Order: sequence, then C-alpha cells, then structure tokens
Amino acid sequence: MAEWCRCGVAGEIAWPRKQAIVEFGNWELLAFPSTRDHEPSLHIELTRNKVSAVGARTIFNRLLSICSWCDDAPAALLDGDCGGPDAYPLARTRRSGHLTSIIDAWPYHRAPLAHPDQRLAVALYREAVWLEYISSIPYAALGYFKILEIRQGGAGRKTWLDHHLQQAMELGEIDDFYLEKFVSAAGENGLSPARYLYENCRLAVAHAAKAPVVDPDDAQSVRDLSASTQVLRTLARKYICVDLDVLEDHWQG
Repeated sequence: MAEWCRCGVAGEIAWPRKQAIVEFGNWELLAFPSTRDHEPSLHIELTRNKVSAVGARTIFNRLLSICSWCDDAPAALLDGDCGGPDAYPLARTRRSGHLTSIIDAWPYHRAPLAHPDQRLAVALYREAVWLEYISSIPYAALGYFKILEIRQGGAGRKTWLDHHLQQAMELGEIDDFYLEKFVSAAGENGLSPARYLYENCRLAVAHAAKAPVVDPDDAQSVRDLSASTQVLRTLARKYICVDLDVLEDHWQG
C-alpha cells in the first residue's frame, strides 16, 4: 500500500508554480506549489522509493541544500507528516513565504552530490544562509567557517585563508562596504584579516570562556560581526566551488 511523506518548505529559492515531478537520483518526488491556502511542500511515496520517514526527510534536505546552493538563497524544511495513500497539499499554518518562479516545471536538474564532503559542505552552507536570513548572524558566521575546515585545519586552513582572502580582495569579489569594515576591524584588533576571522569570528562564537566572546544581545558585537559574515560567505562559496568542485549550474549533473 502506498504511504506518502510530506513536508513544508520555507525560504526564497525558486519553486514551480504548478505541481511538478522531481527526479532526484533514484528517487521520484513531488513538489507542490505555494498558494494562498497551501504551503510549498515536498512529497515522496515511501514504499515505491524504498525509504523510511526519517530517510525521506534526509532526501528532502539534500535536495533543498542543492537548491539553496544554486540560488544562493535561504531554504528550510518545515514540519510534515507521513501516512495515507495519496499526496495532497499542506494547509498553510505559518508564514512560510510564497516560493515561486517564472516557470511551471521543477527549476533544478541536479543529481545528488557524490562525495560526502560535498554533501556536508552544501548542507552547512544552506544552514548558514538560513541562519543569516533569520538574523542569527553569529551562528551563520560559524557555519560558513566550518565549511573551510572540512578538509583542512591548523596551518593548512591558515594558508588557504591567507591566499584566497587576498585573492578575493584583489578581484573585487567582496562588497566594498563590508570589506572596508572588515579590514578596519581586523586592523583595530592588531590582527591579520585571516587571523581575525579565526579568533574574532570562529572562536568568539563557538566559545564563551575566554575573550573575545560574541554576545548576541550586544548590538555592537553583532554589528561588528556582520561584515565578517559576508566575507566568510564569499570564502565558503569559493571553497565549495574550487576545492570541492561543486558547480552552481541548475542543469548540471
């Protein structure tokens, strides 16, 4: 007997205007559109696709991470339910936004990422972008930095940061407004830009026993971190593209 799992979706990624079939690796999903009365949602039939309810949510998340990566936009999986022989739209119970696009079909044609490092990187990126979207700047910054540590740490991470941060600055890949504030903050603390990212962003968010510590209630503290977060977002995308070889094309794979 058929058994469907369905979950709502929130964010700002492109979404079909009509119900669409989604081919994602060996799985076949359905994407339901956003309407006045219904949330945008993802659906999968568990028996035919040979997945559990928990496995279904993982598949939904993997798909949304690729969507978020391609659009560089927030996306999150919401609550849902499992059971019943039919797929049906989820009633709108929250302000999840009205995901849409200019086409009726599913706008992404990507296979699941093959390497675990790639999957982890885009998952962390989606989470960080979502946290930034809901104004959790400190943990967004930490999420972006964690991506840079997937395959390297210590001296290797420092070398990568020094090289690619300088390159991004020279190529104008970082918005001038944020770059000026970031470089100024690093200089005021007597640190190189790369060292500032590590000590005043990564460590300051992850730990609370030793200064510097980011206090999320302190507006100045969060404001100072905002510029660094944009720098880290740029570097995280560069790392995923260059070091992990994940393309941004909607139609690749």
